[in-house]
Formats: sequence, structure tokens, C-alpha cells
Amino acid sequence: MVARCPSKLSSVNDAADQSQSLGVTQQKNLRMGETGLNSERDIINRFQELKQELNALSSRFNDIDNQAQEHDSVIKALTPLDSNRKCFRLIGGVLVERTVAEVLPAVKGNGEQIRMVSQRV
Repeated sequence: MVARCPSKLSSVNDAADQSQSLGVTQQKNLRMGETGLNSERDIINRFQELKQELNALSSRFNDIDNQAQEHDSVIKALTPLDSNRKCFRLIGGVLVERTVAEVLPAVKGNGEQIRMVSQRV
């Protein structure tokens, strides 16, 4: 009986050491039971929510990338043109007549801002 006590004690100490050395992910997994994600259905629902959020973020990132490409193509098309040439720009759903000299700096500025947002994401 005396030989069993130290081995039980050492296994208890080992378990305590392991619980203290748990990684962040393992600690979060232990907390999942505390947050109410006990049932399989709750876990599946949470997974589906995260999947939808990922798809929405991916879609938004693609939209930003497409806008940057559109701005680049407009800049490329307007650059060789005469600065006094008429140019039409859609602002807030209203088509306005301007000159290339007025539109090109604005499009370049917007393109730069879009690229900065894309890099942050």
C-alpha cells in the first residue's frame, strides 16, 4: 500500500503540471463547455456561423480587389488623353460632365485609398 501512494501522488502532480502547461487553444476548448457549446448541434451551428462570416469576408475582399483593378484600368485609359477632353464620372448615382484634368486626380486618389485598404486586409 505504501508503494501505491507515491505513484498516485505523482500522477496527481503530473496532471496538475499538465493542466498548468495547457496551450491557449486547449484552454479555449476547455472553456467551450463553460460557454454553452455542449451539444453537437451548438457546435455545428457555431461552425456554420463562422463559415458564413469567412465567406462574407472573402467576398468583400474580392470586391475591394475588383474595385482596385477597375480604378487602374480607368487611370490607364485616361492618362494618354488630352486634359481638356470631356469626361463623364458617376458620383453618387449622378452622371456628371467634367474634364480629364478634373477626373484623373480624383480617380488616382480613390485608387490609392482602395489599395491601402486592400493591403490592410
